[in-house]
Amino acid sequence: MENRESGISLSEIFKVIVKKIWLVILVAALFLAAAVCAVHFWYNRTTQTYSISYTIEFPGLENNEYPDGTPFRYNSVVSPSVLQSIVGSNDALSGIDVEKMVREDDIDLALTSGANSAENSFTLTVGVGYFKNGPQAAAFMRAVAEYPVERAKSISQGIAADGYLSVFDNANAFQTKIDALSDQRDYVLSRYDDMIAALSVEYTFNGRTLADYRAEAALVFDESAEEYLDALLATGHYVLDYEQYAESAQPRMDTIQKSIAENELRIAALVEQRDSATDSSYLESYNSRIAELTEENVDLRLQIEDIQASLDWINSDSRDADIADFTSRLNACRNLLASVTSTYKAVYSNYFDSISGVVYTTNKLTAQGGINVFAAAIAGAVVGAILAGIGICIKDLPSYMRQRRDDAASENNQDVSAEQ
Repeated sequence: MENRESGISLSEIFKVIVKKIWLVILVAALFLAAAVCAVHFWYNRTTQTYSISYTIEFPGLENNEYPDGTPFRYNSVVSPSVLQSIVGSNDALSGIDVEKMVREDDIDLALTSGANSAENSFTLTVGVGYFKNGPQAAAFMRAVAEYPVERAKSISQGIAADGYLSVFDNANAFQTKIDALSDQRDYVLSRYDDMIAALSVEYTFNGRTLADYRAEAALVFDESAEEYLDALLATGHYVLDYEQYAESAQPRMDTIQKSIAENELRIAALVEQRDSATDSSYLESYNSRIAELTEENVDLRLQIEDIQASLDWINSDSRDADIADFTSRLNACRNLLASVTSTYKAVYSNYFDSISGVVYTTNKLTAQGGINVFAAAIAGAVVGAILAGIGICIKDLPSYMRQRRDDAASENNQDVSAEQ
């Protein structure tokens, strides 16, 4: 009996605790809730990160360039200015403090493939604490990932493909207009060639291949049409700005006549030097230079004839009709090239969009690091139950042990009385 009075068994401890099991459950629940809140709303938000991996592709990326030739620098995507523009363009991303994110180095974009590879792979990592919830984080990270491709698409749509047509519209000389039409044709054809060369498989748009579109463009203002206009211009001696031409014609002819006279003096001096030379080895060089100057004077006299012919045409009765007719021919070619260029822009825009995009390694965004909330909940409940049990034991065990001693003493007295 003395051993029982001086000690307490584990089952008796549990018996004391079970009497107030409701208190144990309440404390365990409070600790569980506290652990979940501490982990979910504080610890994990300061230590966990979201991470996504993806690859991007658009024409020009292999050269680290956007479509307009400006350099593509992947780390500029996570600069404050770009992130501000991303957040500002989407109401669902409001409240994200990108300035702090950058300042605290809580955003990282790592290149996981070579800078000159055909495909660039990236891993984007951002701290969890900057987002209201997972969907907002996913929207933000996808917007950051897709920014270079969206910018490339925007640039490609804004590129002016009709620059030479603008030269045509502003030119004040017929020859400049013809050259502008030729340059516009060559530009469109070269762009089709670039697209065809860049693709490993056949590409179609509205049921037609790039080769079909190129062939159609090649028929507009082809070399024969260009040669015809050149010949018509040369034989007709047409001048678009005829008033300015007439004003400057005589000074030009005077300058050319002066050059002819100077060349004739040089020729005469060379002839005299050649005829008086005693070394025949120099004869060939004299003759060559005399021939060059003679040919140059022939060209200069032809220029004077052309200027005079143009002046005669300017003063002719057919001038206005000729200008109207030639301008009409040029404008017809310009309109055809404008149509071809418009078609090219539509083809190129669709081509660019079709081979540009972002491919994600996984479509699910998961948080990394921190503590598992379920584990924290279990740990909190266990700690709360233990502490509640300890508290109950500290408070109730002494009275339990006194009661047990009293019961034991009473039992002993009864046994003594029975023996007597």
